[in-house]
Amino acid sequence: AFLLATTCFTGCKAGQKDSAKGDPVVESTIDDSDEVKTDSLVYSQNGKGYSCNIKIDFPQGNGKLDDGIKEFLNSVLSDFTVCDNPDKPKAEYVGDKNDGKAMLSFYGKQRSKDMEEGYNSVLEFNDSSEPPASYSFDGSVRLMEKAGKYVTYRIESYVYLGGAHGSSFSQEVNIVRATGKALETTVDTTKTSEMQPILRKGVIEYFKECGEEVSDDKLNDMLFINDNTIPLPATTPSLSENGLKFIYQQYEIGPYALGMVSFTVPFNKVKPFMTEEALKLIE
Repeated sequence: AFLLATTCFTGCKAGQKDSAKGDPVVESTIDDSDEVKTDSLVYSQNGKGYSCNIKIDFPQGNGKLDDGIKEFLNSVLSDFTVCDNPDKPKAEYVGDKNDGKAMLSFYGKQRSKDMEEGYNSVLEFNDSSEPPASYSFDGSVRLMEKAGKYVTYRIESYVYLGGAHGSSFSQEVNIVRATGKALETTVDTTKTSEMQPILRKGVIEYFKECGEEVSDDKLNDMLFINDNTIPLPATTPSLSENGLKFIYQQYEIGPYALGMVSFTVPFNKVKPFMTEEALKLIE
C-alpha cells in the first residue's frame, strides 16, 4: 500500500532548547475553504535534550471521505517511529477517531517518550564534558490538494538522533473521495523497463533544477542502480494537478547529498503505464 515513516534514524540539525514543564501544546486552526473541512492540529513538546513537533490536518466531518481520512491519519501517526529498537511493539490509538486532539496527543506523547528515553540512554554513557546534541522529531500529515475525485495528503518527517545528519522522509498519498481509501497503485510495476526513458528524463530534470547538468550517458555514474535500470520509487507515485509525481527517499537511488529525488511527469506522457484505477480518477 503505502510506505510510511519509519524506523530509526541518525543524523545534523542544530540542537533544540532544553525546556518546558507542563503539558504539551496542542493548537488548532480551522480551514473551511470548501467541502473538505479540516482542523489543523499541532502537538509540541520540548524537554531536556529533546523536542517533538507534529502537525496534522484533521477532517471535521463524518462522511465516508472524512472517516477514511481519520483512519488514514491514525495509521500514519502509528508508523511515525523514532525508537532505538525497531522491533518494539507500536501502540495504536483505539479511542474516539473523531477526537483529533486526543489522537494526536496519544501519538505525540509516545514519540516524546521515545526521544526522551533515547537521549537519556546516550547521556548516561556520555564521557564528554559537553552534553550530547539534543534529539528532535518533526512530523506532519497535511492536506495538499483537493481534486474532483480524490484528495492528496503529504506525509513528511525529520528525525535527528545525533551523528552527522538527520533523516528525512516525504510521501504524497491520494485518498479516493468515493471510498475514503488510499489509492494503492498508480503505475503498472511490470513495465519498469518500458518506463526507463521517462524515469531517466525525470531524474535528469531533477539534477537540472538543483543546478547541475547531467547527460543521459553519465547518469548511471551518479546513481546507486543496477543494470542501468532506475527502479520505481518504494512509495506509490501520486496523482497531482500537473501529472504523476514520483518521490524517491534518501539513499533510495543515490547518495545522501542527492537528497530526495522528485519529479512530475505529465499524464499524457505516462498514461500508457498507469493502472485502470488511477486513470479513472483523472478522467
